[in-house]
Amino acid sequence: MSNPPPQPYQPPVPQPTESRQPETCPLATVSLVLGICAFFTWIITGIPAVICGHMAKSKIKKSGGALTGSGKATAGLICGYVSFGMIFVIAFLSALATPVIMKQKRKAEQVQTTSAAKQIFLHLIEYDDDYGQFPESLEALAAANKSIDLDELQPHRGEWIYHGDTLSNSDNSGAFLLSWQQQHTDKWVILRIDGSVQVLQDASYQAALRSQNAP
Repeated sequence: MSNPPPQPYQPPVPQPTESRQPETCPLATVSLVLGICAFFTWIITGIPAVICGHMAKSKIKKSGGALTGSGKATAGLICGYVSFGMIFVIAFLSALATPVIMKQKRKAEQVQTTSAAKQIFLHLIEYDDDYGQFPESLEALAAANKSIDLDELQPHRGEWIYHGDTLSNSDNSGAFLLSWQQQHTDKWVILRIDGSVQVLQDASYQAALRSQNAP
């Protein structure tokens, strides 16, 4: 009996291996979350968003396809950089608004001071009617009339300069009774003996005051 012919060698068939799915880079997700928060917290989370975004893109590039999330990292970078721009925009708008706010504040100070000057004028007239002259000082005026609260009649910043110690209501020269210089400006709020209140530039005020004090 003859032997069967030998079978050709067949190499073993390799078992199929499970393909590994790419993972999302955690830093990309962190960058996106921080970037979104940066719209509310500005650079507090904007800077970390940019740092994490660049790190994520570097890791994804070096992973050879094992990591994904480049889109998230890019979105986080954009949001982070936008938060930087928001700081400059807000700073620019604040710089534009500050002069307007200061102008309105000075105007409000002038209105408050003008109202206080008119109230003081009424008390000075009453004092002049009783004593035939104006008081030596505003403190003397308050001492003669206990209802006067000088603290409430003073400007918010600074104090009145009183000029009426040598004047009487009978004078009609338009002399100054009170004056107050508004801080950080060259403007003076002045109360004249006729009861009028004006705002003068420093040069005009000084010239009028020298004329008033001249012998």
